[in-house]
Amino acid sequence: MRTDALLVAGFALGIALFASLGSWQVWRAGQRAAVFDGFAEAGRRPALTVPIAEAQFGEFRYRWIELRGQYLSSRQILLDSMTHDGRAGYHVLTPFSLEGSEPLVLVNRGWVPADPERRALPDVDVGESARIVRAQIDALPRPGLTLDNRGDPASGWPQVLLFPTFPDLEARLGTPIRHYQLLLSPEADDGFVRLWQPRAMRPERHIGYAIQWYSFAVILGVIGAALWWRTRRN
Repeated sequence: MRTDALLVAGFALGIALFASLGSWQVWRAGQRAAVFDGFAEAGRRPALTVPIAEAQFGEFRYRWIELRGQYLSSRQILLDSMTHDGRAGYHVLTPFSLEGSEPLVLVNRGWVPADPERRALPDVDVGESARIVRAQIDALPRPGLTLDNRGDPASGWPQVLLFPTFPDLEARLGTPIRHYQLLLSPEADDGFVRLWQPRAMRPERHIGYAIQWYSFAVILGVIGAALWWRTRRN
């Protein structure tokens, strides 16, 4: 009788664990859906025409913004470890000096492929004539673990950095910058590959994982019931 109780308890614990993992994935899917819905909804709203303050970032994330100024081509940042269609490359961050306003903003002009052997950097030069850029407001990409960029701030340009923070970038650029990046519109000139979307797993993948966990719970329940029935018969 004690063996029967242990068997039932063990299978019940396993079923509860798999079911809870499935429910957690459903909850994560809801979270991700809200992120993608927010991205789409913000993109439909009218474009802003003045830079936002750092405290307003949460309110205006993913909103379009149109600003007049000029690129500073001589001091650009290449964000390392950025992939596209399975290829390694960089995101190109170009400082943008706003007309009649400080500090600088960083415009992400898109993805460029990296040299397979990393011996040469891509050509990312851009004209410095006055222009209006149309872009979406977003945060810098962040890694799962905190990394430290300890390269020489006085090294040549463009500089390759792996998940820098805004203080990192300000130290290298030698000037204050606004603590958000601007994702350049895919229709704008002087950009590279730009297929912007939230940097999050799509809700459908979480639902797929949830189905897997729930399936494990059902299978374990069937196995447990069969073993229990055999034990009772014996």
